This record gives sequence, structure tokens and C-alpha cells, in this order.
Amino acid sequence: APSDYRRLPHDSVLGRDASAYLAGRGVTEDQIATHRIGFFSTGPLAGCLMLPVYDGDVMVYYVARAFARPGRRYINPKNGEMMRTASECLFNLGIAELYGRVTLVEGYFDALAESPTGVAMFGTSLSETQFALLAAAARRRSLTGTVKLDGDGTVSDAKVFEIAKRL
Repeated sequence: APSDYRRLPHDSVLGRDASAYLAGRGVTEDQIATHRIGFFSTGPLAGCLMLPVYDGDVMVYYVARAFARPGRRYINPKNGEMMRTASECLFNLGIAELYGRVTLVEGYFDALAESPTGVAMFGTSLSETQFALLAAAARRRSLTGTVKLDGDGTVSDAKVFEIAKRL
């Protein structure tokens, strides 16, 4: 993890603000602990949550989400900074696999709202690598699934059907 990453809960002004922001989004303390959610305390991402993605015990990716700073809401790691890119990972697949069910959603917070079966694909497209990760999970364990993309008008029914058909 980057050196300016701090785990929550954290007894600092920024740590308390991060916890309050997450609580306002409906994220529970158990989810924070399970997914090792934290925040950036200093540096260029100070005032952003760190929403990590793990493969086993290895952090392979993260998304930074601004909560106490102006500018872009979501910031992805620089190319080569992490082991994988957004299109090469799925958030929460390992836990969803334990439940035998995957609810495929767009983003990290969408996945947390579907807890424990929510799996974020970080956008509205399912890449070949992400599909391969799902297929490998299905080979290990029988899985059922649902595609549940945002109803904000940016995703067509055809897009949802396309992803569901692939699965």
C-alpha cells in the first residue's frame, strides 16, 4: 500500500471525517474492516478514501475517492503503480464466491450496498480478464449471478443483456 495510506478507524480529524463520510454512504464498520478501507493522510491524494482491491492477502488495485477535497471524485492509480489495472480485477469476488452468488455492479460503493455478494467491475463493461476471473471462480464453486448496473440512464438495457449473456 502507498506509504500515506492509513487504515480506519483512525483517531485524527481526517480519519474521523473519512469514517463519517462512509457512514453517510451506508458503509458499516464491518465492511470497513473486512475490505481494509482507509484514507490518504498526506500527499497528492490527501482527503481521499483508499478503496482497495485484494486478491487473497495481496492488494492488487485501489480506487481513491475524494471526501474532503475539491476536484475529481475518483482517481485511479498511475499506470504501473499497482499489480493490476481496473479492467484486470474485480472487487469482492472472493467473498461473493464464498456465498455462491455474484451480483455484478459498476462501482465499489454499489458492491458494498449489495454486501456480501456485490462484485464491482469498475465501469459498465466486463473485460476479457474480468470474465476469466468470474469463470475461474465458477469452476471452483457453483455460482449464480445477477447483473445490476446503475439505473442512471447511462447504461442501456442492451448493455446489461450483453453482459448477462456473456455470463
